[in-house]
Amino acid sequence: MKSTLIAAALIAFSAQGENADVIRDRLDKYLIGYEPELSTVIADELMTQRTQDRRWVVNNRRIRSEVAFIALPGGVGWMGFRRVVDVNGKAIKDSGAALGDLMRRGRGDNYQEARELLAASAAHNLGAARTINLPNLPLELLHPRHRRRFSHEIFARDKLHGVPTVLLRLTEHTSPTIIRQADGGDMNTVVWAWIEPDTGRLWRAQVNARDARMGVGSFSSEIRVDFKDDKKVGMLVPDSMTETFFVDRGSGSGTAKYSNYRRFETSARIVQ
Repeated sequence: MKSTLIAAALIAFSAQGENADVIRDRLDKYLIGYEPELSTVIADELMTQRTQDRRWVVNNRRIRSEVAFIALPGGVGWMGFRRVVDVNGKAIKDSGAALGDLMRRGRGDNYQEARELLAASAAHNLGAARTINLPNLPLELLHPRHRRRFSHEIFARDKLHGVPTVLLRLTEHTSPTIIRQADGGDMNTVVWAWIEPDTGRLWRAQVNARDARMGVGSFSSEIRVDFKDDKKVGMLVPDSMTETFFVDRGSGSGTAKYSNYRRFETSARIVQ
């Protein structure tokens, strides 16, 4: 039944002249312009995480942070930065400079300091320490600099926030993969992108990653990001993120909400 519905959706797209290459081209153009714009804003993040092991032991965590999504020099990629402010209501001592102050400095060492903040923030995650659970992950994977790594196809049509979208499925087919295991192993990735067909604007993106050694088994992690139109900064921005991940002998999930977007003014850029 499901395959019949998918086939019907694909036929409908063909009849209306929708083309996966055209949709991908519009997404590429949008992301090229979007990258420098998003790199000028900072937001507050409220994340809740929950894990449960096979003994039914449950852990909950509430993490409040500042986040920024920065385009690195030379067009080499996005970098998400997180400064954890408190965990379960307890302030984090020596949490570092506020991200806004750090971005305004324009010093040559601000990139390294921001990386250190991100690495330190990873220790507060439930489950394995990780730095990919930020909304910049799907933006980086979808960026045209990685287009050759993914095949793409129109999967269906959907409507988000009253906006008609085309659902594009992108499958990574190269090795080494962009996301890597801690031991260097490949993580096969499929990205789902809900794209406004006329403008290329991205309203939702979902990343499924799987240890390549698991073959065609279930995915080991999933991150989904929804975007909203923020009138204050005049652009689409990450609104929420959900995450599912495996932990030792169990599973975990997380939800993040983003608010208080504000621009930081600086004549300098993060430098490596």
